[in-house]
Amino acid sequence: MRIGLDGQWTDLEVRIELSEALRYLGFRARRSPLTPEVLAVCRQMCELAEQLVRPAGIGFEYPVVCSEQQISIGEHLHISGARTRRRLGRISRAYLFAVTIGSAVEDQANYLFEQGEYTKGAVLDAIGSVAVESLAEQVNQALRRRAGQLGLSAGERISPGYGDWPLEAQHDLFPLTQGERIGISLNKSGLLVPRKSITALIGIDADGCGQVENKCCCCASVNCPYRD
Repeated sequence: MRIGLDGQWTDLEVRIELSEALRYLGFRARRSPLTPEVLAVCRQMCELAEQLVRPAGIGFEYPVVCSEQQISIGEHLHISGARTRRRLGRISRAYLFAVTIGSAVEDQANYLFEQGEYTKGAVLDAIGSVAVESLAEQVNQALRRRAGQLGLSAGERISPGYGDWPLEAQHDLFPLTQGERIGISLNKSGLLVPRKSITALIGIDADGCGQVENKCCCCASVNCPYRD
């Protein structure tokens, strides 16, 4: 049974949580209290970001073939990493999607850096990351709700470059999302353009998908400053 959410997402809303942006910047409430001046900059950049973002998303569902050694989606996308396969479980279908907030936020952040406004530039850049993450999370939650209505299970999203799924896999994943239809491109290094864009995979199955409450537990970067 198909989920039935193929195509462009037209109802995505950017949700910016200031606390999450501060986490991206390395602030911890107890260790790094905010000064009133920095807090004012953060609020100013949030307001600016809300004017600049242009949310867009697109995704498609594909059949999956699972073997003992890898998970295959389409002809070219193969996942062999043990951590990633364990996280996905023995899924029967996968939803591959791309989201972006456009290029205006990163362009403005770069301009601020060029003008020597380093605090504003860093804050705006972090807010852009939070904004696009909020879009990806909306797709994930909507897919899980839809799957539940159909008696299916949808797992947590995963992306190339995390855990043991190499960034190089982006070259095989991206074409399946049709992200170019919403203005995203992929460079030779496997990085998305605009930079505030995300591609991801969500596993779907009737018997339950691999579930991980803490995404960081599947990542080998134990010293990452963003680790939960």
